[in-house]
Amino acid sequence: LTRLAFKEGAGSSLEVTDARRAAASADIGLATSRLEQQLAALVLLRAVGEDVFSLATAERS
Repeated sequence: LTRLAFKEGAGSSLEVTDARRAAASADIGLATSRLEQQLAALVLLRAVGEDVFSLATAERS
């Protein structure tokens, strides 16, 4: 929407740049959250006695 507003003369290039920065920041936040969730799952598996390294090897086969 910001790019469209810029094309139509209703927005500035600064707004477009800021929107792109915000989108990139959101993407980084999502990736970070997914990584943290996966790490927490591994910690939980280890806490209940699972051998997480053999699980990873089995999934690759």
